[in-house]
Amino acid sequence: MREFLRRYLGTRPDEERLVFLLFAELFLLGIGFNFIETAVFPLFLSEFSAATLPYLYIANALVVALLTSLYSRLGRRLSFTGQLVVLQGFMMLLPFAYWLGLTLGGGRAVVLALPVLFQVAVNMGQIGFWTMTARLFNLRQSKRLFGVIGAGLWVAIVLTGFLIPLIVRLLGTVNLLLISTAGMAGALALLVVIIRRYRTELDVISEPATAAAKKETGGLAFLRNPYILLMFGLTIVAWLSFYFVDNIFFTTAGAQFPTQEELASFMGLYLAALGIFTLFNNLFLAGFVLNRLGVRVALALLPASLFVVTLFFSLFGTLWGLIPLLFWLATLNRVLDLGLLFSVDQSAQTILYQPLPAAERTRIQTIDNGIVRMTAVGLAGGLLILLNRVLAADVVQMSYVLLAVLIVWLAVVWLTAHAYPQRLAAVLRRRQLSGVTLSVDDVDTVNLLRDTLRSSRPGSALYALDILARNRPELVGEALPGLLRHPSPLVRLVALRNVEKLG
Repeated sequence: MREFLRRYLGTRPDEERLVFLLFAELFLLGIGFNFIETAVFPLFLSEFSAATLPYLYIANALVVALLTSLYSRLGRRLSFTGQLVVLQGFMMLLPFAYWLGLTLGGGRAVVLALPVLFQVAVNMGQIGFWTMTARLFNLRQSKRLFGVIGAGLWVAIVLTGFLIPLIVRLLGTVNLLLISTAGMAGALALLVVIIRRYRTELDVISEPATAAAKKETGGLAFLRNPYILLMFGLTIVAWLSFYFVDNIFFTTAGAQFPTQEELASFMGLYLAALGIFTLFNNLFLAGFVLNRLGVRVALALLPASLFVVTLFFSLFGTLWGLIPLLFWLATLNRVLDLGLLFSVDQSAQTILYQPLPAAERTRIQTIDNGIVRMTAVGLAGGLLILLNRVLAADVVQMSYVLLAVLIVWLAVVWLTAHAYPQRLAAVLRRRQLSGVTLSVDDVDTVNLLRDTLRSSRPGSALYALDILARNRPELVGEALPGLLRHPSPLVRLVALRNVEKLG
């Protein structure tokens, strides 16, 4: 097992225990998330139509934003590890409270709030886990190990997904929330073990920001930056599309499976298939697309795939109205959306942050995930309410609106894909990137560095060489012949020293 981890997953002996503990922690959280999702939507759709979901999207945006704010304020009163324990304790009690409410006859009010339970669990659970993980690894380790650790979630979804049809027959749909509670309790117990072993690293007090960093990240100056606005635009159209795909899927699923047990059994198998697809994408597809095809293709892959499937959905629905086929097309769309969103698309969007200054990067990511994304969720809810309630649109008509959103998404991808290399090249010329934090895992960044090596400015060429040496040392050898012919004597001298170092 250890030899497998070292050879195929890139772990080192001093990292193995921590990687295993974090993988297991996310595995247990994945069990909690999976049983919540499998219980929530069959129970909800047995009482309410999918047309009610848009109201809950708006409620989700408000509740998650409020809880995120409260969690941030909690940090002023408790240590970081204290925050983590309180959050995970809350995550354990939440599904149990819903189970208790349903068991004691809480009625339609509890059922109506079930989708909010799922959104809160997934968002708050991910926030707690990944902020903890970020404190335990440096940036180089993060690049190498986060994919391995993140696989724990999808392994849990695959394994439990295949068991859910049997569990539903034995225990019923409501009792899936008890199994979720058990998964969350296991995650809390393992969290205590992690805290005891790594408290020193987790409770490190951050140094106060410098005056320059505060000036750089303060105010609303980022709203005047076209590049940042393009990234925000990607977030808005991606999550608008996500909730349209989500609503169409659950509308067709409710028609296809009229009982709780049938829908819950299907959801288990569906989530298992989704887990396999996403796990494959994270381990193999994301790296291949970024390394061989670049950021542009990686950003366009998800909206283009959704566009093709949605186009078939719209045409078949308009011409023949084939309900079973429409259901399977809607299912394929949701698998593609989730499976690519949390693998290839997520990796590509992470790369887009690289041209931003380090101090600004964290703030912009927080705004993007906490404010822009929730704005998109609320906007999606408002649009779906307009379509469902006011215009009485069916799923086929909604798919035409989704096609329009996907066209806008592809247009924003095209603009962003052109802006990224220009922005990165400008930053490289000014030598404002840290070689330690730069990820050189995509072909676009590698090609930009190669172009910068040919710059007539010695500083820029040496800066690009230093980034390659730190991040992709295997590429340095092929760059040296060109540097030996560089017009600058200093660059030629450094190239000769590298030749000597490489033997």
